[in-house]
Amino acid sequence: KEVSYPQSKTLASFMNATVDHDDGNTRCVESAKRFDEIAKAADYSELGDVRKPRNACRRAAKSLVEWDRLLYCKEYDATDNNMHVVLTRMVPWESSTKNDILIGWYDP
Repeated sequence: KEVSYPQSKTLASFMNATVDHDDGNTRCVESAKRFDEIAKAADYSELGDVRKPRNACRRAAKSLVEWDRLLYCKEYDATDNNMHVVLTRMVPWESSTKNDILIGWYDP
């Protein structure tokens, strides 16, 4: 199966919105192109920058990527009320720049 981004239908529909430009024209920007820009910003590894203001945009981009993954998991089998997924984070934040964790479980 080919993977496309964003993976969740929710984020993909949100990101396919039209964009008004300064020249007065309105253009639709493909969600995959927008998501690629977000993913690039989210991919960082400078541990010393974790709680610094200059890192806020990168952290926000990383959060969008993780929320896309969470939404995809929830959409994948929305009819199964026994499947649960949560997004959490390692503590302390400085433990890793990749400190977001998706946890899924089946509750029979």
